[in-house]
Amino acid sequence: MGVILARTPQLKLPTIKTLTHASRSSRVSGIDKLRTELLAKNYKFLRPGVELAPCNAKTMKLTDPFGNRLRLNEDLPKPA
Repeated sequence: MGVILARTPQLKLPTIKTLTHASRSSRVSGIDKLRTELLAKNYKFLRPGVELAPCNAKTMKLTDPFGNRLRLNEDLPKPA
């Protein structure tokens, strides 16, 4: 997840100190480039896709091995 933090300094991830499942949603930019970088690393269990959300944003969902979920949202330009 260091790549995400380096690219988006406004992104603040939660500190998780228990084994309960947590969920966090954050706004980012450059979501397609991040996906390309993650896929290039060829992680076995981290192969995220990018979806178009109904709220006019691109969304990427990530889950760590403990079941904690991170959803990244990139706002798209508003239609004219």
